[in-house]
Amino acid sequence: MGMAAVSISSGEESAAKWLRQLTDEAYPRRVEAERELALWAMGRDEKTIDWLFRTWNEANDPELKSRLYRVMRERVLMDLERERPGFVGIQMLAMEFGGAGGEGAVPGVPAVGVGMVTPGSPAEKARLQAGDMILELNGEGWTSPDPTEEFAGRVGKLKPGTEVQLTVSRGRKSLEIALRLAPRPWSAGEFGQLQQLRAGVWRGNLQLLMPRSESEARDEAFRKWLAPRIPPRKAGS
Repeated sequence: MGMAAVSISSGEESAAKWLRQLTDEAYPRRVEAERELALWAMGRDEKTIDWLFRTWNEANDPELKSRLYRVMRERVLMDLERERPGFVGIQMLAMEFGGAGGEGAVPGVPAVGVGMVTPGSPAEKARLQAGDMILELNGEGWTSPDPTEEFAGRVGKLKPGTEVQLTVSRGRKSLEIALRLAPRPWSAGEFGQLQQLRAGVWRGNLQLLMPRSESEARDEAFRKWLAPRIPPRKAGS
């Protein structure tokens, strides 16, 4: 197998070792090298991405190029996910809490109802339940006609890892629930697309809103990052 001649800064002997092992004749050692190189890259700063890109771009062997591609993809997506909108992981329902009907009716307080909790999401980890009603986010209630839009908008402006406080009504109980936001899944699309569609102002490709697997969506996000960095081929090459 051929390997691109690339420079590695001093102190990166481990990366050099795993890079060489990616071309080892033994398949298990190549698999091990990819795993170890990925772990190494995840613990390094963003300069590692430049190095991975150059190494991948200069590689000629198809298998080497494929393994470097996967390592680079995971390292790049790790950075991109830090910039994703925050994510709770619930199906939202616009509801009212309290109030009274009949003569002299008193309107209820706007609430975000929890219709469903996404498995593995921050909502599940914080033990939110279907049927809960979210009355406040960080001590502030809802002022818009559709509290689900307001909730989504406020959460979407926060970064993954941000801890938020939810005031929740569950049956006769009032609960204060702390929840740490996760990155918005790639398969959920870009924040604001669904809101635009609901409002009738979406002008993009509706296929972007079709359900996709998280793996497919992650691949697409990485390809968008990679495309402008690949130099155009020269005519006749």
